[in-house]
Amino acid sequence: MRFSTAALPLLLATSSLAASIPGLIRTAARRDAIRARQAHIQRDLVDVCAGLDVDLTLDLIKIDGKPLVAGHLDVCLCISLLPDFIKVDVVAQAAVALVGETQVLAILEGLINGDSGKQECHYPAHASPVCSFDTPCGFSCGDGFTPYTPPGASSPTDCVCEPPYTVCNGQCGNFPHGCGSSTPKRRRAPTCASGRSVCGVTGGSYGQGWECVDTTSDLESCGGCMAPSPFGGAPVNGVDCSALPNVDRVACKASRCVVSTCVEGYSVSSGNDSCVLATPVLATQKRDLVGAYVNEALDAIVPGVAAVAEHAVADVHVARDIADAFVPEALKADVAHVAHVAEAGVAKVHVGRDLVGAYVNEALDAVVPGVAAVAEHAVADVHVARGLVDAFVPETLDAVVPGVAAVAEDAVADVHVARDVPLVSAVVDAVADVVV
Repeated sequence: MRFSTAALPLLLATSSLAASIPGLIRTAARRDAIRARQAHIQRDLVDVCAGLDVDLTLDLIKIDGKPLVAGHLDVCLCISLLPDFIKVDVVAQAAVALVGETQVLAILEGLINGDSGKQECHYPAHASPVCSFDTPCGFSCGDGFTPYTPPGASSPTDCVCEPPYTVCNGQCGNFPHGCGSSTPKRRRAPTCASGRSVCGVTGGSYGQGWECVDTTSDLESCGGCMAPSPFGGAPVNGVDCSALPNVDRVACKASRCVVSTCVEGYSVSSGNDSCVLATPVLATQKRDLVGAYVNEALDAIVPGVAAVAEHAVADVHVARDIADAFVPEALKADVAHVAHVAEAGVAKVHVGRDLVGAYVNEALDAVVPGVAAVAEHAVADVHVARGLVDAFVPETLDAVVPGVAAVAEDAVADVHVARDVPLVSAVVDAVADVVV
C-alpha cells in the first residue's frame, strides 16, 4: 500500500496530537487539583431592602395615650445592614436608649418588611449591599472585583475579575508567582465536656488559643463564642454581658444577658437585656390640688389663701375631689391665679368635714355656681394648718368660713402648693374668697 506524501504531514500532526493528549490531561488534572485547594467564597446572599420615609414610633412608651415618636427616618435600609445602622444613626440611638437594641431592631425590620416598595435582593459573590432610593438592591464589589453591567441593564448584576487579573483564594489580582494553596494543615479538633463549646481565645498564641466555655451561663461569652475556634465549628455570636453600657448587675442565664439593676439615671429595659435612659415621670405630686396639671415652675403666692405669681394656666377637674361635691364629671375649671370656671355649671356641695379639718355643722350646705357658694349663712371655724396643701403655718391659725373661708387671725404662712409650685410666702390677713 502506498501513501501519498501529501498525507504525511497530516499523519505526523495527528500522531503528535495523540502523543500529547495524556500530557494535556495530566496538566489539566494538576491545575484542577491546585484550584481545589484554593479558598472559594460560596455565597448566596439574599436580603430585603426598602426606602423608608417614616416616623420611628415606640409603642412601648405612651404619652397622653399616644406612642412616643423617637424621630423621623428618611433612609434606604436593608435588613442585613440594621446592626451597623443602629450604632451610627442619631434617631436609632435615641430609640435604643429608651427601649433597648432588641426592640429597635425588631421595629426597623418590621418597617422594612411592611413597606410597599420593598425589594428582595440577590447579591453575587464578593458583593456588599449599597441601598439607595433609586436602586434598593444596589451593591459594591470587594476583593478586587469590578461591578459588571450587562448590555441593556440599568445597574450592575455581577462582580467580575477583569483581565489580565486572575482569581486566587477569593481575591482578584496579579499573581506573578502563581497561586498557592490556602488549605490549612489538618489539626485534630479537641472535645469539651457535655454542655461546653470549643471557643477561640482572643490574643492566643499565633491565633491558635482555645478554651471550653459554657455559653449558657458564661458572663463574658453569653450565648456563643466571642472569638472563632481555630478548629472551626462554633459560631462567633456571643455577647459580653459585663460590657453592656450603663449596667450595674447582670448575669448570663439560658444563653442571654439578664440585667438586674442599672447605674443611676438608667432603668432596666422591658426585655431585661439592657439599660435604657430613665424616662422622667411627669405627675402631680399632691392630690390636694384637685388633679391639677401645672408646670413644675409655676409659683403661687397666696394672699389670704393663694395667688398665682406667674400667669400660667392649669386645667383642673373639679368633680368629686372638692368636699363631697355633687357635680357633673365634665365640669372644668381654668385656674389662672386661683381658679375660674370654664363651664358655668351649678353644683350642690356638702362642705362638712371634707374641707381641711373643718368643725362645721353637718347640715351646712354650699351651692357652687361655677365652683362654690354657701346656701346657708352659718359660720364654721376652720383649722387651716396642714390641710392646706402642705402649708407651714402656726397651729393656732384659724379661718372663719362664711360662704367659703375667711382668715380670723393675722398671721404669716409659708405655703407650698403641691410640689408643682415652689415655696412662697404670703401674709394671711384678709378674707380669702374664691373668685369665679
